[in-house]
Order: sequence, then C-alpha cells, then structure tokens
Amino acid sequence: MMRTFVLKNHLESAITLGQCNGGEELVMLDNDEIIVDDPIHLESETCKSFQLTDSGLELAVNRASEGMRSMDDIKELLRTKFQDAVQREDGSEGAWHASFQRFLNSLMERRQKRVIEWLMVNTEEFKEHDDVKQLILDATTTLVELKDKVLLCKRQCSKCLITCVLLKGHHSDHSCLGTHICSQECTFCREEQAIHFSTCTEPKIMECSEKAGHSGNHDCHKRTHSCPQTCNKYEQSSNCYKKCSLRVNHEGEHICKSPQHMCREKCSLPGCENQCNIPFESEHDQHVCNEKFCPVQCLMPHCTRQCATEDHFHLLKDDAQHFCSSEHLCDAKCEARGVCNVVTELVKQTKVFHGKRGDFEYDFVSEQSEFRKGCCVMIPAFTSKHSGPHLHSLNTNVIHYCDVRCPNCEYYCQLPFGHAGLHDTQHGNMKKSRFVADTENIDFHGRQYVRGESGVAEMCAMYCRARGRGHTHLIPCPERSGVYPEERKVRCTEKVYDGAKHLTKKEQRDLGEKDPLDQMMHATYWEYIGFKDPCDKHEGKFFALCDHYCPSEEHNDAKEKSYCTETLWHNPVPRDTRMGSTRGYVSEDGHHFSCTHTTITPHNVIFVVDKSYSMDSGDIKPKLKMFPQNRLGCVYDAMLRFITLRLQDSGRVREKDIMSVVLFGSDARIQVELKPISESLINDLPPTTDGCTNYSSGLEKAELILDKSRQKPEHSSKTPVIIFLSDGENNDGSDPVSKVRGMKRKNSRLVVHTIMFGDKSSGGILKDMASAGGGEYQLTLDDVELSKSFEYLAKSLKPRLFSLCNL
Repeated sequence: MMRTFVLKNHLESAITLGQCNGGEELVMLDNDEIIVDDPIHLESETCKSFQLTDSGLELAVNRASEGMRSMDDIKELLRTKFQDAVQREDGSEGAWHASFQRFLNSLMERRQKRVIEWLMVNTEEFKEHDDVKQLILDATTTLVELKDKVLLCKRQCSKCLITCVLLKGHHSDHSCLGTHICSQECTFCREEQAIHFSTCTEPKIMECSEKAGHSGNHDCHKRTHSCPQTCNKYEQSSNCYKKCSLRVNHEGEHICKSPQHMCREKCSLPGCENQCNIPFESEHDQHVCNEKFCPVQCLMPHCTRQCATEDHFHLLKDDAQHFCSSEHLCDAKCEARGVCNVVTELVKQTKVFHGKRGDFEYDFVSEQSEFRKGCCVMIPAFTSKHSGPHLHSLNTNVIHYCDVRCPNCEYYCQLPFGHAGLHDTQHGNMKKSRFVADTENIDFHGRQYVRGESGVAEMCAMYCRARGRGHTHLIPCPERSGVYPEERKVRCTEKVYDGAKHLTKKEQRDLGEKDPLDQMMHATYWEYIGFKDPCDKHEGKFFALCDHYCPSEEHNDAKEKSYCTETLWHNPVPRDTRMGSTRGYVSEDGHHFSCTHTTITPHNVIFVVDKSYSMDSGDIKPKLKMFPQNRLGCVYDAMLRFITLRLQDSGRVREKDIMSVVLFGSDARIQVELKPISESLINDLPPTTDGCTNYSSGLEKAELILDKSRQKPEHSSKTPVIIFLSDGENNDGSDPVSKVRGMKRKNSRLVVHTIMFGDKSSGGILKDMASAGGGEYQLTLDDVELSKSFEYLAKSLKPRLFSLCNL
C-alpha cells in the first residue's frame, strides 16, 4: 500500500525529530493540515514559564544521520535548555531533579501523542488493514521504550550529596554535573556578625565549604566555629559527616550534621550497590536500600523495560517472573493453515548451466518463498503468552493462500487455501527435477545433458512444449508409498489405469534407476500432481498422440516425421485392417502411418557376435533345440526372430535387407557376408565357442564388410546397421569406441546398436560405443529379453525414453 510506504519512509524522522524527512511538518496527507504542536508547560514551583515546541526537537538517536548523537548527548542538550530557564538552587535540588524528570516525560509523551495521531489520521480509511495495524503497533512500542530511555538516575552523586542527573543505568560514576560544593554562606559567620553588629571589628562572612546538598549548618571551616572532634557514629554509619557539628567546647557526645545515621552495609540483594537505608541503631537481619522496585529487566524478548513488581527482593523468590507493566508484541509467526503471503522475486536473469557435456546460458525467471507474517495478537501485561492461536490478522475474512508447491519448480499455488479443484500457478525453473533417460547422453532442444543432471535450466510449461507429441513423464512408483487405493494395487510392469503404467524391469535397468518408476501421459501427470495443465487444450490433444514414426528414409529430408495416426499407448492395429479411404499402412508392431512408400529402404545388417568361452555357459538356454544349448544358442535364436520380423514386411519391400555375421573371440571371422537376409543363414553358424573377448577384432571385420558394400551399387544404397552383442567386458585389442567413431566418420549413415547379454551389469564401453554410433544400448538378462531387444530393433522407430523426474 503506497500510503503505508510513505509513512514508513518518514517514521524514523517523526520519532526522532517530530517532523518528516527534510524538515517538513507532520501533516495530514490529504489536506496538508499540520498536526497540533502544543508547547510544553511545566507545573512546578521552580519553573513558572517554560515553553518548547515539539517539531525539530531531537529526542531520539537518528541512525541515518552522520555524527550520530547518543541518548546521553540528547539528554544533556535538554538539560541545558531546562537549566537555562529553571535554575538549580541550594536546598531545592530534589525538587529541581523531579521537575527535570517531569520535563523529560512531558516531551516524550507529547512526541508519542503527535506521532501516533499523525499515523492514525493518515490511515483512517485503512485502519483495518494488517499492515496499518502493525505499523501503529511498532511505532507505539518504540515510543514507549523511548520514554524509558530518559529516566534519570536517582542515586547520590559520588562527589557530593546531590542526586545524580545522568540517565538511569549509566556505567560511569554518579554525577550531579555541578560544582559539588555548597554555595551558601557560613551559618556561624553570620551568627558572629550579628553578635558584633555594633562593633567596628565586624567579621567577614565566609562561604560554606561543605559538599553540596549537605544538611545542618553551613560551615566555612576557615575559623574555629565548630567542634573539631569526630562524630561518635562515624564508624557505624554510611551517611555520617564525620566531623562534629556542635560548637567548640560543647557538652555531651559528638554529633555530626546527619539528621539520621544509616547502616553502612550494602543492600542484601545480590548485585545491588546501594547502601542500606535503615538506621544503624535499628536491629535488622536484611539490609534494604531505598529502591522499591525489582531491578531485573523484563523477561519478554526485545523488551528493555524494568520489572514492574514493587518488591526490590523479587529476584530472590523461587517463582519470580519478571514483567514490566506494558503489553508486548507476540514474536511468533502466524499459525493459521495455509500461507500468509507468497513473495515472488521477479527478476529475469541469465545464468550459466555447467554440465558434463559443456556450458550454456539459460533464463532464470524468479524465486518464490513463503512469508509467514508475525502474530498481531498482543500479549497482556504480566503474562508470557496470549490466549488462542497465533494470527497475523484478527479479521475473520482474511485470506490465506494454498501452501501446495509444484514438485518441479516449487512455485506455490496462487489460489486461496482450501480451494476446490486443481492447484494453479505460473510455474518457473524446474530446479527440483533431474534427467532420467535410457541413454547416457541427452540432446534436448539444442542443449546437451547427461543422465542425472539437474533440470533447472528448463521451465515446466516450456519443457512440455519442447517435448511435444507423445511425450511422457516419469514419477516414483506410488504403489510403494500407498498412494493408490487398495483396489488399484497391482504388480509392477502392469498398467495401472488409463494414462499411466509401471515400467518393466528392463526399462527400469535401462534408465539406471533402482526404485520402481511409473510412466504417465502428459494430461495424466498434471492431474496426478494436482496442478492445472500449464499448456492449452489444443497442445494437450497433440501431446496425447502416438510418438512412433515411420522408419522410411524417404522422410529424411522432410521437415517433419510421419507419425502414427493413433493415440499414445493405443492397442496394436491389426495388420489386416482395411483402411478404407485412409491412405497409409500398418507396421508389423501395429502402428498406422498415413504415408505410402513404393519401397521401404532396406538395411545392410551386420551382426557382430561374441563367441568367447563365456558364451558357452548353460545358465541361459534357447527355446529351439536346433541351436546350442548355451548363451550363443540364445543369440542365434534371437537373430532368427529378428530375420523373421524383417521378412514379414517383404510384401511392401521390393528390395530385401542383406545381412552379414561376424563371430569374434580373441580374433574374428566373417561367417556370412553381404547375403540376402534369410532364416537359413542362421542354421549354418558354428556352435563352438573359444578365446577371450576382443571387441576391436569384430569391429575390424565389420569395417571390411562395410568397405566392400560401398563399392557395390546394389549394396551402397542400403542403410548400414551394426548389431554388436557381448556378454563380457572388452579385455584385449585397441579402443573399440575410437574404432566406432572412425567408422562413423567414414559413413555418416551408419548406426551401431549394442547389447550386453547375461548377468553382468557392467556395460560402460558398450554404452559408449552405441552413443558414438548413434544407436542404442540395451542390457538383457535372459533369452526372453534378448529376443525382445532384437524384436525392438526390427520394428518401427520411436523417440528415446527420457524425462525430467522429481526424485
């Protein structure tokens, strides 16, 4: 609120000087009428006419000014002004001290009255607003504390008997800030002058040389007026004048000027330095000074006022609680359900993302944080807490905002707490998410990431738009935490409900995640996290379409891929489905494409298969008995399945694939070279295994085959694909990754897929080989998964699985 901002801007000057910044008067902002400034009128016998206006009078420390004065300096300036008008006179110091204290109190009370009036008249229309209430409350507290800061010390000056005029609680010696010497004439000199009034030897009247504020007769001590002996009570009393005040040669005991001799012991309260105020002749077990109140500071936080209990020994009681007489601000935060206010730091700045694959700049839009307002309920005097809950407003209609945050960007829902329906927010950078993918490297929207890196450079809505058609989201499997109702609990790898499904164990491994994950369609995901879809309905319909695309190379030069016409995760379209007037074809795996091709570009498939000793293991066996009953036989079985699937499309292909087979161990041999793809070729592969695992030997033979194919026109038009399979780590030969890169440079159309087969999870080199060859890496643990891997490579293409996931 602008009005509150203006008042806050001038408040410190108003409290300090009684005027606004720049010396302007305190006025009503609507009409410039000046807040009344009545002069001070002191009602005292020692002050009959003294006036001082409030505006411009410094009464507090101004933290913003240079050469800042202390409260002691401010008090001294006020004492000088007061003393110029109200003179201190011997015998009336007590009355003067009390009058000066009333003068200071009046100044502070007038300042408090004017500042609070200035605030209230300028906020009358908004007096129910929480910010206004808090402003007036804070100002009142400051002004009340200011009055306590000008309380004068009441102890006796350390050099005379006049009351100290320093501020209460000072750390220096007590001082009356006077001469400390009595200014009256000697009583005895006057008496002697009266006796010799008629003589010509009239004695001169001398000034009193006693300490200022003494009682009894004034004595110059220049003549022998009084008895020179020591008072009989000097050793027992704290206020004894020591010297006898009676005439020379008097009769009786020696008595000083003190009207009553007090006990010389200090007050019994620990820490109190005051003298006992009980006559020493009176028997007493406890030494009591003249202070009536408890000296301990109020126990409430930030309160500097003194305990208001009228018992100087209050501290010694077991159940003592020290409170001043004022009510206090509650320093707790509002505990109402929801959020009092959401603070958005609207700053668009460019930051740099430092990734493993390089750095790039991105827009960081803003930060959001919850702001809990302070409790506005006052704590009554003499209590440590108020009744009821902590609230930032007593207005029953005040709105608290929803406290739910987007799990990705952490933006708060901007609707009222307890609202119906989905949450809604503006969304920001996805700083709470990270990339999960089935490949190590992720190329997304011109940016290069590595699996596991933060998604802070992406923003919720823009990320979904960039993912586009058929994109999905990954979430931790809610089944583990009991999110799904009992009737929906199913085994992993099964569909949960429309728009969501569990990932298979193999997909789980490919993503490199230990805990189960669920995959969700765009619309389902936003409904699941409870937030309104940040994209519009048209975009939502587009995101719900199937993401498989036609593999024909005739689309390579096209601006857009030819996608399946069905919705995402549709049931397979039967191959014999009549399209009617619809153009296109149905792929072997059940996707309908609207495009038509006279031919589908055939492939030059080269199988590079590990035949080392480890492939003789019988832990996994093929289903077909015609193959060796070991791992190598399982590979032959899967290769046969691959060939069968490719041949099923022969009706639409004028030119069939060609295939080659390279078997490698310590060295490699070409078993089949550039033959038309045929199931019979698998039957003639050797069943024996031998040697260690030398990846580069197999790649070198594959490179020879590729070189020959490029020299033959009938083969050079076919897309070269290497399917490289092993059950162990490379342990011989040159670097296979560098080899793949070299082959890729020679033929940019080449794609290299790699498969790790068996019970080993280490496939780092195979992953890198697939990445360098623009293909895919797959880990298969048994014959079933192996067959599915080959089947996947034989079917239509789809984008890689990746997602920003809040884990």
